[in-house]
Amino acid sequence: MAFLTATANQVLDKILLNTDFTHATDLFLSIHTGTPAAVGNEYTGYDGTNRPDITFDAAAAKVTQNIAGTDLDFVNFQPGATISHAGLVDQAAHGAGTWWWDGALAVTRVVITGDTLRFPAVTGVTVTLT
Repeated sequence: MAFLTATANQVLDKILLNTDFTHATDLFLSIHTGTPAAVGNEYTGYDGTNRPDITFDAAAAKVTQNIAGTDLDFVNFQPGATISHAGLVDQAAHGAGTWWWDGALAVTRVVITGDTLRFPAVTGVTVTLT
């Protein structure tokens, strides 16, 4: 996943100019049928009314991953879809919040009706600062 431009600018301003910004206190994983910057492609046809929350380990070597023991499941797709991207947002409700990071999945997933899409603990979601 990559920083959105607004997020990258805030991080740079903090490091280089000591300019504070309001950072996300909680993050939630969204799934998409295309690049998250495009309006209307967040996929919401799964059980549950909100995005699942996600917590990360401390970064090492410019990389962090979702914490051990926390699988992120999107259950019971209705209808099926092709999921190509994911995002990190600071609100649980679909269509709400500020986007912080987004990126293409390493492997696009075609899910059929009734499927579960799982992002496994530790290796499921990786954020890299390059």
